[in-house]
Amino acid sequence: MKPFTSSLRPLLAAFALALGGLSAQAATVSYTGLTDSGPLAGTGFSGNFSYADPLAGYDGSVDLDSFTLDFAGDTYTLLSGDLPAVAWFVGGTFVGIDYLDTDSFSTAVALTAGFSDISEAFFSYQPARGNQGLGSFTGFTTTAVPEPGSVALLLAGLGLLGASRRRAG
Repeated sequence: MKPFTSSLRPLLAAFALALGGLSAQAATVSYTGLTDSGPLAGTGFSGNFSYADPLAGYDGSVDLDSFTLDFAGDTYTLLSGDLPAVAWFVGGTFVGIDYLDTDSFSTAVALTAGFSDISEAFFSYQPARGNQGLGSFTGFTTTAVPEPGSVALLLAGLGLLGASRRRAG
């Protein structure tokens, strides 16, 4: 007769694998856009940001882990002293980010999330001397990256499963 613990190993391994699949993932998003109005009309902007992907159906905001924006020869980044930069979700659907930088360069920039859809998101800028301008996003590319804890849990589950098969065989 097998000891009680050896019969639990396959169950524990399956549980660890299932938990690994449920763990959060980090999403990295690259974006591009073009200014539509103002003194820098026709100037492109691009960048990327990352956040911990929330559960399905989530309504609300998630803090950004990283952020960059390249615009008009300047690169804006997420600094510890900045106002919170967040990704917004409605019913689990990404609708954009809120980011504001008024101190880094002579041009203040803001990215604003849509209310119910990503197509409502927009970019705005205000040079130190000049009128405000607006821009539209032309593309978003999202890549899901498993969190390190998820990978470790998956590997632990596979190790337990392998150990239990080895002893059973």
